[in-house]
Amino acid sequence: MTAALVIAALAAGGIVTTDTGDAIVNARVLVTSAGRPTRLLVTDANGRFVFDPADGTCTVTATKPGYLRRDITAPCASDALDFRLQRAVVISGRVVDRFGDPIVSARVVAEEPPSRPAATKTIGSADTDDAGEFRIAGLPAGRFAVAVFASAAMTTPRTDVNVVTFGYRAVKLYYPGVDSDERAEIVEVAQGTERPGVDIIVGENLIGGVPITISAALNRVPRSDQQATGIIRGRATATDGRPLSRAQVTLTAIAPVPFRALRADQDGRFEFTEVPAGKYRVAAAKAGYAPLKSSDLVLAGFPLMGAGPSVELGDGERRDDVEIQLGRLGTIGGTVYDEIGEPLQGVTLQLLQIRYERGRRRLVAAASPRQSDDRGRYRIFDVDPGQYVVSASLGIIMAGSASPDMPGYARSYFPGASDPRSAQLVPIATSQEVLGVDFTLAPAQTAAVRGRIFNAAGEPTTAGLLQLRPLPESGTTNGVPVGARILFDGNFEFPNVSPGQYLIYADHGRSNPSTEGDFAVMPVTVNGADVTDLQIQMSPGSSIAGHIRFEAYEGTKMPASSAIEVSPVPVDFDFAPSSVANASIHADWTFDMKGVSGTRRLEATRLPPDWMLKEVRVNGIDATDRPLTFGGSNQSLSDVEVVLTDRVTEIAGMLTADRERPAAGAVIIFSTARDQRYPGSRYVCRVVAGADGSFRVTALPEGSYYVAVETRPLLAGEDAWQDPAYLESLAPAATTVTLGTNRRQSVTLKQSPR
Repeated sequence: MTAALVIAALAAGGIVTTDTGDAIVNARVLVTSAGRPTRLLVTDANGRFVFDPADGTCTVTATKPGYLRRDITAPCASDALDFRLQRAVVISGRVVDRFGDPIVSARVVAEEPPSRPAATKTIGSADTDDAGEFRIAGLPAGRFAVAVFASAAMTTPRTDVNVVTFGYRAVKLYYPGVDSDERAEIVEVAQGTERPGVDIIVGENLIGGVPITISAALNRVPRSDQQATGIIRGRATATDGRPLSRAQVTLTAIAPVPFRALRADQDGRFEFTEVPAGKYRVAAAKAGYAPLKSSDLVLAGFPLMGAGPSVELGDGERRDDVEIQLGRLGTIGGTVYDEIGEPLQGVTLQLLQIRYERGRRRLVAAASPRQSDDRGRYRIFDVDPGQYVVSASLGIIMAGSASPDMPGYARSYFPGASDPRSAQLVPIATSQEVLGVDFTLAPAQTAAVRGRIFNAAGEPTTAGLLQLRPLPESGTTNGVPVGARILFDGNFEFPNVSPGQYLIYADHGRSNPSTEGDFAVMPVTVNGADVTDLQIQMSPGSSIAGHIRFEAYEGTKMPASSAIEVSPVPVDFDFAPSSVANASIHADWTFDMKGVSGTRRLEATRLPPDWMLKEVRVNGIDATDRPLTFGGSNQSLSDVEVVLTDRVTEIAGMLTADRERPAAGAVIIFSTARDQRYPGSRYVCRVVAGADGSFRVTALPEGSYYVAVETRPLLAGEDAWQDPAYLESLAPAATTVTLGTNRRQSVTLKQSPR
């Protein structure tokens, strides 16, 4: 027997064709063994695929955009698997209200036609985009009832005995806009065809998204026996002055629960009548729009509840000047192709933003991910202005959704980089639509990382948080961490890992404010071959105990223990638990904390204004600002002295504009020594000037400092002002002050014109 015949005999595989026998090129064939995807194959020009056989039974799945997916379960060594894929059906259309406004992010389903008494069965589904458009692909030929799940919005709230409740009730409507499947118009589609124009028209008070309900105590909203003679009128507009027609407008009292709700008219105008005297928030919301400042939101994290100003109303008073302005959000879209230029379905597109967080530049998810359709097209909407990295990762379609990344296709960053550091930033301005952000994905060498994890007692565990993170590198942007598939017996797997250096991060979570809990990190290198049999042993961490000593030179009153926080601040947050302990401080001023792992600096992270940290001593030795290593019981500390003094340093000043007028803004104070600008450093601080332009900072350590007016940070994120590169950019225009023998310094800063 020749070598070629030996190889053929040892190979498993098969062929993928149409139902008429024509070869399907570049079909994806996924081999699953023991419930775990193990190989991703691509058919050749003849529709054939081969793979190394294995013992046992495998499920082999063949997919191709435009065709119905098919599974075959057979012995893994089978060498004649025959997939005949049928052409799929597409149903598309729009969901709009009676005014033609789109219903955004609503789930549309294609169901089997109703057959009493059997329950309906969903065959396929899709979500509407910002134009209200949907496209349900991958359906078999046949007859369907098409329905949309929306939310009944802005209804008059229900008032019970002690609470007021406001919410969004789930509603299901059938094509063309009826509330009963018996009245639905059945859609019939032949094999390999598309049925467009399946438009569903809903009521004007319906929106997309997930229904929510919130409640508040009745005594926090106006009572029915209050005199109600006031009127609030106003207008909702976009930043360009155009009216927000039919925007949802709510009236909210002290609690974040609206007690009145209505729709603005065609010109964005609204009116609330019979309003009792009191203080209110008037808020507007409309799909595709957002407040100019997050602080304008009535309820943080819930833009659906609207944003707008506060209004104080007297008895019988009328307010006609309430203006609410929202900014139009942006859109990014494009097409994803495979290596031969054909569209790829089921690719997950994610917008990421470079932010400075936890002491390092990181890629952070910035918008809801979207998937490419059967044409390879995607559209990410409701995007805030900014600069973004667009990433693409490929999953296989499973019952209308996507599985985790398939083996053989690594995450890609626009315009096609495997490393996020080579990604091209995509800028988005207000109201801007950026299309043509296209990807071409090609098979890549990937591997699996597998092992087992144990808690500090040596027992198998699911850890709590288990991630594979790109190994942090100084001065570069961290890539996206991925979660593990993990079983109750502690066995875990990270599939589809590109070559590179990584950190396995396991954090059980803080069990109480002073105890961090089991923790482990393990570096791992992936070079294309599977990494297996890893054993990760979590550590219980070290304990830290000591006492607080006060040096009261100024006769200052002793503070309450609740006003003080002592914490082991991580030197590198990527090598420490996500929740850092705060010491438990006792009545006799002793303190303790447990479960501490990694390299830390012991700091007083919160103090009363009349006290500041003088030094930290460990076993009698000055350890102030010194990195200390923890993790094992032999690294525990039992004699830590935190010395506080009432000789407090101070930098005070004025922030002025032209002609010495007070200016609003923020001031950043940071050490002139670069090695003191580390994450969480007490040598770096930010303060917002008051309305009169004054600012004051206390309790900085002795030393030399730059005092600078804050400009726009180089990166996004709440911590962006701490980015060392940004601080360095402020230094040339900063004022220098020294805190030493003279513990108090004053400075006047002039804000540059913008």
